Amino acid sequence: MSIPKITAAACLCLALVGLTGGQSRPGSQPSRPPEPAQLLRSARFDAIAKLIARIESLRISPQYTVGAVLQQVPEARVELYLWVSALRHTEGAILPADGTRRVTIHLDLASLSGELKRICRRRPEQIKIAPEQFDKIGSLNKVWVIRATGAASAGRSQWRERGRMVRVNQSNLMSIEHLKGSVRSYWVRRVGVAGRLAAVRAGRADAMRRLSDRIRAVYVTPKMNLGDFVAGSAAPPEGMEVFLPAARVTGICYRREAPVVSVEVQVPLRTVYLALNSWTKTSGHAEANMLEHLQQLILQTSGKIITEIGVAVPPAEHLKDSSIHERLTVAAAQHAPSWIALKKRATGVDELQARRKLAKDIGRLEIALGATVADFVASDRDRCGALVDYLQQGELVGPGAQTATEGPSKVTVEIPLKDLWDLILFYVGKGPVPVAASAPATQKATTTAPGL
Repeated sequence: MSIPKITAAACLCLALVGLTGGQSRPGSQPSRPPEPAQLLRSARFDAIAKLIARIESLRISPQYTVGAVLQQVPEARVELYLWVSALRHTEGAILPADGTRRVTIHLDLASLSGELKRICRRRPEQIKIAPEQFDKIGSLNKVWVIRATGAASAGRSQWRERGRMVRVNQSNLMSIEHLKGSVRSYWVRRVGVAGRLAAVRAGRADAMRRLSDRIRAVYVTPKMNLGDFVAGSAAPPEGMEVFLPAARVTGICYRREAPVVSVEVQVPLRTVYLALNSWTKTSGHAEANMLEHLQQLILQTSGKIITEIGVAVPPAEHLKDSSIHERLTVAAAQHAPSWIALKKRATGVDELQARRKLAKDIGRLEIALGATVADFVASDRDRCGALVDYLQQGELVGPGAQTATEGPSKVTVEIPLKDLWDLILFYVGKGPVPVAASAPATQKATTTAPGL
């Protein structure tokens, strides 16, 4: 696709840091009852969204509210949203008979005041407000604890369209039967058969390239990864594909609002070590103790799967009358980050700390060209809210998963990053902010509150 006078990289920069949220309205999808975990996440997000609205309405002086301060410094707003997103719910842990899940979240204003002061102290040049001013929140608002109750039921739709993988295999990967309804209409009308097939082949190639990079970094000893190990041989293989004979295509996803396709591939880690073991014996590039070590790795990694996702678009000649929204999404897809198939983990002394660490780590993830997830959501409340919603998918894993509320033992929270990538693509396609509405890139927003 050609974009007159705008390079794909420049288009992507515009998409990542200068989008307007607007009113997001996901396309229609066949309805299916949400799982109990989905209901809980939706109820938590509903409660957190209400709590954020309540926080922003709190006064820090007779003239100024918390929201007025945050509106002028988007980075501070993102930081507060991520902090609130980790709060634990304290009620409604059961699913009532009417199918509605309800949770309640409490927040004491002393804790909120402390976080707001920390946020201000980190930005003294942008927020010209004495941090101690936030100590007055309780007395000015005549309240010391605020709470919000969220609810979700099977009849409520999700806030965004998700890129759902359809299970496939190598023999039916190219079939048009994986496209249904409006998704099929879009690809037939806008792309055509040849363009779709070319995109799928490119998506599979990208997935295999990413999978090769992943196994290259797999460690074969505590101090050496697979790539370095084979590179030291007298006749190293030309690529990592020799260690991927068991790799298989497992999923495909066509987006309905832009010509972007994702292809999922998987390989059992055990088979990688089996292939390495065979190559090592043939090449003679190992001593007996190394072969024994590989045998142990083969046994220890049984059941472990490595997953990667490739992203591709049709060749430019197959794209017809593309809109600016499609061009922005295509530009983002062509720079898909390396982490889209991974999971992110964070560990803390309790669930609250683990979730807050996870939120900060997610915010620091780089999307492309130096822009982070936090940069992407900073300029729009809708995207901030979407990120908070996404973070509710974090789940407790490991030994602490069952004892998170029983003591000080460390717990770990994990979240898949694929849905974050789907979220980014969804909002990238919403289009750029009008130039007149955007502040100069070199200008720093400053919040001052005379008389405070």
